[in-house]
Amino acid sequence: MNAPAWMQLIAYLAILLLSWPLARAVEAVMAGRFAFGGRVEASLFRLARVDAEQ
Repeated sequence: MNAPAWMQLIAYLAILLLSWPLARAVEAVMAGRFAFGGRVEASLFRLARVDAEQ
């Protein structure tokens, strides 16, 4: 295999390995168990002067 093929294989494997923790993080956000994200979101809403209830 030549160099571009090796780079493509490495990129594919990296994406494949990173998909598992990313999927778990997305699932936690959708289930409402991502407390840090809520604090960041609330801070950004206050900074932008957005009413979170609307």
